Amino acid sequence: MIANREMEPDLVSIRPSGKLDRDAAASLERIHTKVGYVVPNTSGWRSFAEQAAAYFGPDNVTLADGSRRFGHPARSLHTVGLAIDVRSDYANKPDVVAAFQAEGWQRPRPEAEPWHWSYLVRG
Repeated sequence: MIANREMEPDLVSIRPSGKLDRDAAASLERIHTKVGYVVPNTSGWRSFAEQAAAYFGPDNVTLADGSRRFGHPARSLHTVGLAIDVRSDYANKPDVVAAFQAEGWQRPRPEAEPWHWSYLVRG
């Protein structure tokens, strides 16, 4: 399973930018169709090195719920292409939330990180 790092993700490009695992990317395309526009994102897949730099960097602040802004690279679903951060001004739009939920995406910390969605995995 990709989330457990038992297999490599099959990364493909997504709209408007970035990469996700092929299945997550196909789901995102269905979301775009459901809402009738391309949901802007700020991040999808990140390399282990990019996630490590964020995790150990000065921008890894503590959020309102006590969690950290960036997850450990060995546990982050961004490093396996199963997480996306949508642009914050779209994070709580009812049509976007409903479309992501209908496709099985989850927001593990909606109060602290409403922009962060994980595909079929709580993480």
